[in-house]
Amino acid sequence: MSFIAMPGRDKKPSSYAPPSISPKATPTPYVLTFGGEGTGAGLFQDAQEVAVDGSGNIYVSDDTLRIQKFDAQGKFLSLWEIPSETKYFSKIRGGPDKLLADREGKIYVVIGGVALKYDGANGEWLGAASGSDYIFDATLKADGGMVAVSAKGHDDELVVLDAKGKAV
Repeated sequence: MSFIAMPGRDKKPSSYAPPSISPKATPTPYVLTFGGEGTGAGLFQDAQEVAVDGSGNIYVSDDTLRIQKFDAQGKFLSLWEIPSETKYFSKIRGGPDKLLADREGKIYVVIGGVALKYDGANGEWLGAASGSDYIFDATLKADGGMVAVSAKGHDDELVVLDAKGKAV
């Protein structure tokens, strides 16, 4: 219980009464919903990451190592799979740690300590970038470059790449 003393008034403390109208949470309205539970086209098995490119296309990754592409209204367009083994990593389980999309429609998938680059138009693999040991997180810069947090032994490093993938 709180007490308030009002100057110039009765010196007796009075009790505080909360407002009679309690604020109520209102649900956030859905802007767009699509998909559902499953492993087919347009369905998700533990959806994990989402990214939107410069054209409004929506990319969603899930636990099945798939990237699915939807238009801005949520219509399914395509899907491609992330390999579970590459020369960069082996036996990946679970989905990506990070999914990024740039303005030109290139998709970056941080998984297994590596950033994989795909063409969002067709899912074609375009290359990979790795830090000294393991990339934990990444973000895209406005100029098309990337900033990544990478491990180097027991130390962490911040790796800054230009739009061509060269270290700055």
